Amino acid sequence: MLEARRYRSAAEHLRELLAGEWGVRYRQAPLPRELRDVQSGELPAGVYKPARLGRAIGDLLKMPRTIDLGHVAVARVTVEQRLSHLRGMLRRASRMDFEEVVDGADRVTVAVTLWALLELHKRGEATWHQDEPLGPITIESLGMAA
Repeated sequence: MLEARRYRSAAEHLRELLAGEWGVRYRQAPLPRELRDVQSGELPAGVYKPARLGRAIGDLLKMPRTIDLGHVAVARVTVEQRLSHLRGMLRRASRMDFEEVVDGADRVTVAVTLWALLELHKRGEATWHQDEPLGPITIESLGMAA
């Protein structure tokens, strides 16, 4: 046990040294030829023309066009609302199919319902099982807390 403690202590010391060098490590071996800086004589003609460089920098300073976010779905339901919905359904039936819970719901509501189900699981109020991949998901009440 003393030997294991020594190894753990040494590992911790090395971990601290490594953390202290974060972002400041240098390569010991030279870079491969294809990754080294090219010499100006090796460049094709016209690559470093001042006008081209000026246009490139100018393009960087232009404001980008506005991104269309019309396709982004806005959550129409909260996790709390879906928690309330799930709890109500579990009061009526202690066992149900996930498809029943999300029947007719849009994709965002299905996702929020899944988050609510995870919250119920975390709180010990419900669990679920799926007997086969892509098969039905059965939700079971473990007893309501509130």
